[in-house]
Amino acid sequence: MRIVLPPGLAALAIAVTCAPNWGQGFVHLLYPTPVRVSGITVDSSGNPVQGVRIGHLAVRGQVSIESPSAETDAMGRFRFDTIGPAVVFRKDGFESQFARVSGGPTELRIVLKPAPAVEAVPVCRAASKCVSVRTGVLCLPKIKGVRTGDANTTLDTFERTFSVRMGRWQMIHGAGTAWGGPDPRDEDVWSSIAYKERIRDGGGIQVLDASGTTSDGKAWRSVGVAGESVFYFDLDPGAAAKFDQVLDGLCVIRK
Repeated sequence: MRIVLPPGLAALAIAVTCAPNWGQGFVHLLYPTPVRVSGITVDSSGNPVQGVRIGHLAVRGQVSIESPSAETDAMGRFRFDTIGPAVVFRKDGFESQFARVSGGPTELRIVLKPAPAVEAVPVCRAASKCVSVRTGVLCLPKIKGVRTGDANTTLDTFERTFSVRMGRWQMIHGAGTAWGGPDPRDEDVWSSIAYKERIRDGGGIQVLDASGTTSDGKAWRSVGVAGESVFYFDLDPGAAAKFDQVLDGLCVIRK
């Protein structure tokens, strides 16, 4: 389970995924008391799927999760308590499945479809032509209309911002020993009514590309590898489209 809240979440479209911190920016998304969720995961033929990882769980205090590993058992079944309104089911070889959790006991039947062919992420041929952060492997292209901010360094993280519309909208790129990734931020998943993700391969490096839409029509997207991610959230479609040009053109630095 990964629960990461960057400082400054309340600031408009600015966040830094550097250290776990239960701030106030997304508390309104969570249920006041734990909800029991149970069910089964099957493949498209109806056969149970074992070892499916259930991500973006939220627990409060000492609430127990009856499946400590947050995975389905040998019969494909799962049961857990959460105060989060959405979860994602993931297993290699299958498309990830997003599921909303109601405010009361929830029974789910999750049908996993075979994953499509893995898409490639280009390996950088000339890293000097793109923008990265120290220790990172994701390199972002320079796109007209998107300003590249200065690099910032803390004790164990390295980050850079990208902005459009005179800096009103921002995208964050960071890496380091205390940085999250590759999964998207919990609060973005919890706020979504539509969600999708795909695994891409950058010369042997797995890149998770996830995106979603919130109930008020805002967009978010996160591209990440272990210890590094680049993301925006709570954006109007126009601003999101500009940042998508950057994310669609990234390459992977092989070290």
